[in-house]
Amino acid sequence: MASWILIFSLFIGLTVAQTSSASSQTPPTILLSLPTVLGPGSPGPEGISVPTVAVQPVAPSQPSPLPAIASQPSVSASTVSTKKAKNTKKSALNKIDLPAFLLLAGESERKAFVDLATNPNVQKGIKATAMQAWATKCGANVSAAYTAFLAEKNATQQQQQAAITQAVASLSDSAKEVHAKIEAVKGDTNLTSTEEANKLNKIKKKAKTEVWTELTGAMDQALYA
Repeated sequence: MASWILIFSLFIGLTVAQTSSASSQTPPTILLSLPTVLGPGSPGPEGISVPTVAVQPVAPSQPSPLPAIASQPSVSASTVSTKKAKNTKKSALNKIDLPAFLLLAGESERKAFVDLATNPNVQKGIKATAMQAWATKCGANVSAAYTAFLAEKNATQQQQQAAITQAVASLSDSAKEVHAKIEAVKGDTNLTSTEEANKLNKIKKKAKTEVWTELTGAMDQALYA
């Protein structure tokens, strides 16, 4: 019995010494010694009681809090309705600005006309013929409205031209010459819109500044006085 007590005491002392030495260098670890094998409070050999080892529970790691997610503002039904009403109102105003023959035409027909009218690469004479054919194709109502539109447009242009001619008559010969060149380009139906714009720009560049100012000033006075 004495020999067993001595061996057990040496074992316990060695375990404590190893634990104390390790604690100064590395984090403490749980050693599987005799108490672990026999269990806490179990009687050792020849009636020696095994001391109970208190094991500190390891607290579970807490997950890092997630950043707060800002809630997105919801779009109310009234906001959607307001935007829809504004778009509808804008569309209605755009239609009010259209000439009567375009209001009578369908959506796809209006688009076809606008595409033709704004095409800068079609000769002016061909474009006028194509527009008339478009109106005929759209039906009697559109065709009649388009004819009335052209009649009103031509009447306005004739009035403007008469006022300009009267104003140019009292200008210098140089201004009259520049005006004649402008009218020749505008009357050439074989030109495209792009070609017409380029020719008019060349006339302006070649004209003397004082002559151009004299001509445009008289034309503005005739049209907007």
